[in-house]
Amino acid sequence: MPETSRETETVAGVSGRQQREGGSQSSRNVVSVISQFADDNLTLVRNISTGLAIAGVLVIARIKKVCNTTLAGCW
Repeated sequence: MPETSRETETVAGVSGRQQREGGSQSSRNVVSVISQFADDNLTLVRNISTGLAIAGVLVIARIKKVCNTTLAGCW
């Protein structure tokens, strides 16, 4: 009986995770550890990204305000 695509994806996902966890500890570098953490905690990574984007917009708005008030006296 042929497997459904969902069953195939589930089996492939489990075997992929087993391959990642089955590797030796010495072969794991910092990038792979961070990548694995990001994969496992995708919601946390999205929330951090959103927070950084909002902080960036606020910093740019504040810089614009300071530049406009400083340069207004020069003109």
